[in-house]
Amino acid sequence: MMMYVSFSILLSCANCTIFQAAALLSEVIGRKIVHKRLTDEEAIQFWMAFGLPEDYAKTMLWMDQEIALGKEVDYFNAEDKRMGKRRLVDYFKANRQVWIPEQLLN
Repeated sequence: MMMYVSFSILLSCANCTIFQAAALLSEVIGRKIVHKRLTDEEAIQFWMAFGLPEDYAKTMLWMDQEIALGKEVDYFNAEDKRMGKRRLVDYFKANRQVWIPEQLLN
């Protein structure tokens, strides 16, 4: 199942990699979540499958590449950083039903 959340939430998880976030979510929901790195073409097709135009999909790919190069760590280490007041783990716990199939919630 693919899920795409179309809004931004500023959460606090200083220096938390996408792999650490996947491990944290795994712990909260009780099943393994794995972040899979996509090839450039797979990433573009992934975003286009949600209706994004190719140019925008390529922008999303560029952002993923920047993150892989450590740019998000630079952001969190910046003096003027904006950190959310909610911790990522709290968000996962409050919204765990989003990642759990309905039949398993009962």
